[in-house]
Amino acid sequence: MTAIVVVTYSRIGSLKRLLSSLSGAKYPEGTRIPLVISIDGGSENNNEISNAATEYVWEHGEKEIINHRENLGLRKHIISCGDLSSRYGAVIVLEDDCYVSRNFYNYTVQSVAFFGKDESIASIALYSNRINENVLLPFEPLYDGHDNYFMQVPCSWGQVWTENQWLAFKSFYEKEPVIGNDDNIPERIKKWSESSWKKYFYKYLVDEKKFVMYPTVSHSTNFADAGEHLKQASSYFQVCLESLPESYEYKFVKLSNSSNRFDAFFEYHSTSLLKLGLSDDVEFDLYGSKRLDLIHKTHLVSSKVCNEPIRTYGLELTCLLQNIRDGIGGNFFSYAEKTAFERGTSLPKKKSNIFAEKMMPLAYTLGSSAGKRWFINKLFPFARL
Repeated sequence: MTAIVVVTYSRIGSLKRLLSSLSGAKYPEGTRIPLVISIDGGSENNNEISNAATEYVWEHGEKEIINHRENLGLRKHIISCGDLSSRYGAVIVLEDDCYVSRNFYNYTVQSVAFFGKDESIASIALYSNRINENVLLPFEPLYDGHDNYFMQVPCSWGQVWTENQWLAFKSFYEKEPVIGNDDNIPERIKKWSESSWKKYFYKYLVDEKKFVMYPTVSHSTNFADAGEHLKQASSYFQVCLESLPESYEYKFVKLSNSSNRFDAFFEYHSTSLLKLGLSDDVEFDLYGSKRLDLIHKTHLVSSKVCNEPIRTYGLELTCLLQNIRDGIGGNFFSYAEKTAFERGTSLPKKKSNIFAEKMMPLAYTLGSSAGKRWFINKLFPFARL
């Protein structure tokens, strides 16, 4: 049985919108699906949130409301919701500013049946990324004919944990892991506040060499409403939802057979199967955000400044990896020995402008630097999740 767990705190409008999307979804006939609404304590409108949860009519199974007396904060709250997997066997965890597709439950049932006992998979995502959240630039996996891809990036905008997946993470988490300077996760994630559960899941994925299974087409989206961890609402992370027939059977591929694997930096994973005519001992840093001292491969493909490139590629295709796969000419990306690249986790201004012009043309064409800064700050507020 897979239960639906709604995580909420103070956003009454967000909660009602999510519950409305749950009511509009399709569920297997004759299946009783538990719904748990978990309300963190300490909000000024806690009574209003509780009343909305109580009044909501759930026609597909039992509804339970958990009212936490104290303010747990997001990390402890999510951990408590993940623990419910031991009661139900699996849980779909939805923060209140999420919104689900009509077929999200059918997708969940099929994906749990396919990946639920796969020890290389740490969780199952409903959301499908189209933005690299570490550098706030577009991201696009390669389509390989399957309905899924894999990343060492936790999903917080609609995720599924089976009991075994959650217990494996919980065992790691209870050892009180410390995220340090030498952890091979994005520098931005390391700076997230201690209320973040997600940065510990990042460390878990990398340390334990596990992946999150992501859908090619998204079954949830995120409104990024203003709240405890986001001062200003943004539509930047919204994605289109699937509109597949109810009877659709997903074409899943296992991690071991997939060419669509990405690491914690949204970079093509070096163990992927796609042959690009490069050294087998190569790592990818197309966004230019990795620290060289944490790269242990002898060769690198990167947008960093390179003094002795073996081969170069242009930034002509917005799906970055396709520039390498198709051998697009130019001088934006370099393939070379790691020692040929200059250190740093941010690109030189000239290359940053090229990225902006190519991948964020509206921001780039606003004219003045002040206008660009206003647009980027307005559209891309930095959320510490």
